[in-house]
Amino acid sequence: MRDAVALSTRVHGADDAFALDAFHFLADILRVRHKNDEAQPIFEHCHSAFLKRFGPRYPKTAEAANSLASCLGEFGRDDEALELPQSSLALYKRVPNPMIITKILQCEFQIGRTLFKLKRYTPTPHTRTHT
Repeated sequence: MRDAVALSTRVHGADDAFALDAFHFLADILRVRHKNDEAQPIFEHCHSAFLKRFGPRYPKTAEAANSLASCLGEFGRDDEALELPQSSLALYKRVPNPMIITKILQCEFQIGRTLFKLKRYTPTPHTRTHT
């Protein structure tokens, strides 16, 4: 995968959308392998590059922000981890596409998990009724 990222970077440039997608995919693989220390700087690069090149309303910027937030949460940087998915959630809710519901749920999960970790949220027990 690292070779594919290097090739994409050489062909398209480091801040090209294709190269950034490849970087983001590599960081996802690293995070799944519990190599957050390697994934975090890649997520930070992807997020800042998407933000700089396409702005905060670009869906890939929001996706990179949510991935970075998840990684930052693993390092205990919860205040930063809380801010990023909130901006992503606002963007996703403006997109009139039913396929975006998964992204909305991911953001809400990230926000809820971080709030719970910061002890700013207490879940309410659900009442079950049987008929």
